[in-house]
Amino acid sequence: MKLKKESQVIRVRLQDGQCGTVIGTSEGMIGILLDSGEYVDVPEGMAKKIK
Repeated sequence: MKLKKESQVIRVRLQDGQCGTVIGTSEGMIGILLDSGEYVDVPEGMAKKIK
């Protein structure tokens, strides 16, 4: 999963059911700002795009 431009918004759901917004990607890791306000880094396989 890669951000194609800075203005792109990608919503994801983690395997544990938490949802958030992708704020960065690097070397197979995704930085996600969760809806709870917490920030997490997760491997790409642990997040699924939602619409």
